[in-house]
Amino acid sequence: MDITKEKILCSATQLFFRIGIKSITMDDVARDLGISKKTLYIYVNNKKDLLHQVIELQIEKEVEAAKLIHQKSGNAIDEVMGFATYSVEMLKQFSPTVLYDLQKFYPDLWSLVDQLQNKHHYIAHKMNIERGIREGLYRNDIHPEVIAKLFVSKSLCIVDEHIFPSKSFSNVSLLREHVMYHLRGICTPKGIEVFQNYVNTLEDWSDASHITQAWLNLMPDQKFVKQN
Repeated sequence: MDITKEKILCSATQLFFRIGIKSITMDDVARDLGISKKTLYIYVNNKKDLLHQVIELQIEKEVEAAKLIHQKSGNAIDEVMGFATYSVEMLKQFSPTVLYDLQKFYPDLWSLVDQLQNKHHYIAHKMNIERGIREGLYRNDIHPEVIAKLFVSKSLCIVDEHIFPSKSFSNVSLLREHVMYHLRGICTPKGIEVFQNYVNTLEDWSDASHITQAWLNLMPDQKFVKQN
């Protein structure tokens, strides 16, 4: 088999997302790839190194997706909806135990996720807020830097098992409430009208498949993990 680092990371991502991090061993990854564990260790040092590289790859994909959503969006609210529906699709792909395992067993890697998310998401949302103000969709009396930091910090709360345990709360439902809370707080009357056009088309954001697919069609290079 012609093995590459990309194939290894793709296989590991699918296993981690579908089953969880703690339950997956290097033997499982090697078996899924059809290679020996000895061959696997040519590319990665250990499970933690593999997980580290998977995280960095996923963050890189998110950054590229955010750039494309920004370029293709019709306005600031359209862009937020693009960000959100992309996130909905990603949240649907992995087991609730993934983030719990990462926080509990690999706190330093969770800290890395936290840092990268804060950095990249903050930049994207700050630019979005500034854009919305220029377009007259967001209030001009808000502070873009402050609101962007608040939005990103609250986004991380959604996946915090201590605040919103997955047994009691759906990440998709939490994201829906988070985005509605955010936009209704910063939109002008004109912005609320534009946002309402999206809300009216979604009886349940957890089944926002038509909007999600529209955004996925703009991102042909994104490889989303499919559940078996």
